[in-house]
Amino acid sequence: MVEFPSFGDFFSFVKGGLRPFPYQEAFHQALLDNAPYDVVNVPTGLGKTSLMLAWAHALAMQRFYSVPRTVPMRLFMVVDRRIIVDESYKEAERLRAALEHAYALGKGALHIIAQVLLSLTEGEGRPLHVTRLRGGIQRDTSWARSPIQPTIVLTTVDQFGSRFLFRGFGVSPEMRPIHTGLVANDSLVLLDEAHISGAFVETVQATRRYRLHPTSFHFVEMTATPRYTLPHEKVLCLSEKDIIRAAQRLGAKRPVRFVKVDVGPENDLNVGMVKAAVAEVAAFSERQGVRTVAAIFNTVSLATRVWKALEAAFGDTADVLLVTGRSRSASRDALLQPYEPYLTASPTRVTPPKLLIVVATQAIEVGANFDFDAMVIEAAALDALLQRLGRFNRLGLREDGYATILGRSDLIGKGARDRIYGKALSETWRFLSKRVSKKNPLLDMGYAFQKEIETETWEALRTPLLSAPDLLSPYMKAWIQTCPAPS
Repeated sequence: MVEFPSFGDFFSFVKGGLRPFPYQEAFHQALLDNAPYDVVNVPTGLGKTSLMLAWAHALAMQRFYSVPRTVPMRLFMVVDRRIIVDESYKEAERLRAALEHAYALGKGALHIIAQVLLSLTEGEGRPLHVTRLRGGIQRDTSWARSPIQPTIVLTTVDQFGSRFLFRGFGVSPEMRPIHTGLVANDSLVLLDEAHISGAFVETVQATRRYRLHPTSFHFVEMTATPRYTLPHEKVLCLSEKDIIRAAQRLGAKRPVRFVKVDVGPENDLNVGMVKAAVAEVAAFSERQGVRTVAAIFNTVSLATRVWKALEAAFGDTADVLLVTGRSRSASRDALLQPYEPYLTASPTRVTPPKLLIVVATQAIEVGANFDFDAMVIEAAALDALLQRLGRFNRLGLREDGYATILGRSDLIGKGARDRIYGKALSETWRFLSKRVSKKNPLLDMGYAFQKEIETETWEALRTPLLSAPDLLSPYMKAWIQTCPAPS
């Protein structure tokens, strides 16, 4: 009898010898038990995207042993950042290619899994179909051709949410209910960086009361900074074994210093911020071993000003890039692609021939697998700061260096309100700055620091969340009318 490969072996075959983390094995077992977690609370950079392998193996395993299938046929990996959709798509494509290569080869453990997955399609499809749904690229409807094709869809919140509510972007009225049926039934939805998509989470949860029949639909939030506390059995966290194995990454030092910047004149409040940012980057450029620097700001206008100032200050001695949410995806890809070897987190990351400075907004704040030697950050809410710092010393390979947080004086005073982060910005600044002194000017904001923060403190210092409107029955009755839609 053919022996079905274990999840650990499957993971190792696909990932070039790496073994899964214990939390990934726990997620795999929860899928098999038809009891998936509601939240995956795991720090950035520890393989949440690779949970797609747990889904693929669990789906094949139930088919192989002829047990009633409870693992959904489709996996949707949803995130509110196009740059992360693209990164996840690359990993899913590697999985698809590995399975198809093994199937063509006709032998080996991966061949067994590919063959089993193909059998789910009754021989009419492929072992695994992968597609990407986001704005700025050619529309792809191939994933919606068959309900029995194992499929991974990498998509944004807007693309998934519009289909979930019967109004798919770019979907004809006749096809809207089909797209909704496919995303809302027999599907596992992994919402990455869930803390930035609170209204979407509330909307999905609100639809549960309108389901007339139980369906195989599982919705899982993935984030390093959860928005709320759930019963422990519903939350997947790192185990002691995970912590031991990821000791280098979790022990990564992220020292931070705080610089108060005087507010500029009334007609130019940010002039001091621009000068301070240029000065900090210049200071970093003189430190030994610093070849990549990130400068992250809260608004496109300030980021653009700093970018122009840095270009003028460094001239041909540095490459200065600007990455914002307003960048066209094709333009952003063309801009970053030549520099990926210098930015992508890896033990073998290439050192750039000259200083590389990336000026960005929140577009780079979450998920992106970048690693910088130094960082300049505009003050923000605590969860936003921690997400940005996740791109600094990402692998824990640096023993020195630090990041600088710049706080504009009129936004960090007691009771001050920022137009994006509200009171959370000033309260976060006060909370953090109390923990440094002239004698000890650096605060390590690594994993150990995060674990010490109490729940009540998190709630006061996180980015304010806008609640979704109440999902009333009349709305649902109107949305399910798709052809013609009510005017």
